[in-house]
Amino acid sequence: MLYSMTGYAEKIFTCCDHDFLLKIMGINSRFLDITIHMPDFLDTERMEMEKIIKQYITRGKLVVKILAVASEHTKRQNLAHIQSTLNYLSKLDTKQLAGINVNFDISNAVFGYTSFIEQKELILNNNDKKALVNTLQKALLELMKTRKREGVKTEQYIKDRLDTIQKKLEKIKVNKEREKKNKREKLEQAGILNEEDLSNFLIRLDTSEEIERLFAHVEYFYEILKKRSQAKGKKLDFLAQEMLRELTTLSSKTQEHKIIHNIIILKEEVEKIREQLRNIE
Repeated sequence: MLYSMTGYAEKIFTCCDHDFLLKIMGINSRFLDITIHMPDFLDTERMEMEKIIKQYITRGKLVVKILAVASEHTKRQNLAHIQSTLNYLSKLDTKQLAGINVNFDISNAVFGYTSFIEQKELILNNNDKKALVNTLQKALLELMKTRKREGVKTEQYIKDRLDTIQKKLEKIKVNKEREKKNKREKLEQAGILNEEDLSNFLIRLDTSEEIERLFAHVEYFYEILKKRSQAKGKKLDFLAQEMLRELTTLSSKTQEHKIIHNIIILKEEVEKIREQLRNIE
C-alpha cells in the first residue's frame, strides 16, 4: 500500500469556551517538514503536537493552521456593527452637503470590532489540552484517509507501468537472442575472426545479466508494494534509478534498432514511475 504526501483535513473543536478550526494540508517534500500556525496561547503545546504528527507522518511538508471561529453571538454582533456602519455611510454625503462638519474614521468604524482572542487572555486547562490533542489526532486520521486514497490510484498506475515493462523485457530478451545468433552467423561467414576472438566479441554484446537483473528489479518492486510499511517512496525511487542504469547498459550493448526503440520505451515507463513516486511518502 502506498500513501500520497498530498492531502487535506479539517476539524472544529472547543477550547477555552471558544470554537477553533484546525486545518492540515500535506504537500510534497523530500523530508518531513512541519509548520504550525496558531494563536499564541496555544504555543505551549507546539512540541507535543509535533510529536503526535511524527507518529502518523514520516515524509512530506505538513502545514497545520488553527483559526478562531466566531460564535453565533459574535456573528450577530459583527453583523449589527457592519449594518450600523453602512447606515451611517449612507447618510454621510447628505450631512456634508448640509455643511455639517463630520469627523469620521472609516477604518475604525468598519474594523472597530476586536476579536475575542485579543480582548481576553486565554489560559489552557487539562480539558482544553485533551480537546486539542484529540482533534489533532482525528484530523490526522482523516488526512491519512485522503493520502491513502491517492496512494491507491498511484499504486495501480505504477503496476500498469511495471506490467508494460515486463512485457517489453520479454520481447527484448527474445530479440537479443536472435540478434546474437545473427551476429555470430555473419561473423563466421565473413571469417575475419578466429573462434576465441569471436567468443570474446559476442560476450561483450551479451545482455542476459542486465535483462535478468531488470526482471528481478520489477519483482522486487512488486514485493515492496505488498509490504505493510508506510514509507516506501525513497526506496522505490532508488530501485527505479537502478533500472534506468541497467537500461543504459543494455542500450550500449545493442545494435538492432528495434531493440533500442523498445529500450527507449522502457526508460519512458520508468521515468513515469519516478514522477509518481515524487508524491509518495
